[in-house]
Amino acid sequence: MIVHVWRRAVEAAIGPVVVACADIEIAQAIERAGGRAMMTDPAHPVGTDRIYEAVSKLDPDRPP
Repeated sequence: MIVHVWRRAVEAAIGPVVVACADIEIAQAIERAGGRAMMTDPAHPVGTDRIYEAVSKLDPDRPP
């Protein structure tokens, strides 16, 4: 399912797509499909926190 969603995001062609995840199996599935995954802290209570961590790592100079 996650690969399907990643493919749709890529097809939207609005910019780079990185899957933020806490599960190595998700990261591996995305990478096998040719995508980019970023591991995040599994303790995040919600997806928004996971996205914030990933964006902070990808663009550390971006203002909060």
